[in-house]
Amino acid sequence: MDKISFGGSGDFKNTETFLRKLLHTDLSHKIVKYGDRGVYELASNTPIDTGITAQCWDWEAMKSEEGVIIQWTNSYAPYGIPVPYLLEYGHAARDGSWVPAQPFVERTMEPLFKEIADDIWKGVIE
Repeated sequence: MDKISFGGSGDFKNTETFLRKLLHTDLSHKIVKYGDRGVYELASNTPIDTGITAQCWDWEAMKSEEGVIIQWTNSYAPYGIPVPYLLEYGHAARDGSWVPAQPFVERTMEPLFKEIADDIWKGVIE
């Protein structure tokens, strides 16, 4: 019967260096940068009737077990439902007619999410 054997040499120095750098990387300036940028992008791309919805975007950052979460919020909810939700998915009007969706959140945020991921990754590997 034939034998199969494996061998190797080297160490985990590069991996350990990478993980140490990742552990000590300060991303707070990037969190503020992208939090503010998300507010700007959302406000710029919010469908405008009165302009109130576009003015009510904000963001907050929270630590989680996985890292940091940036959450963008909109405080304009005159009937208890956030207006961006109504714009994004459509809604019934008071007269019973349907107001069609004007989706803008995903197309606004998708390029920003990619930019954030690329920027953070570059900061870790440099």
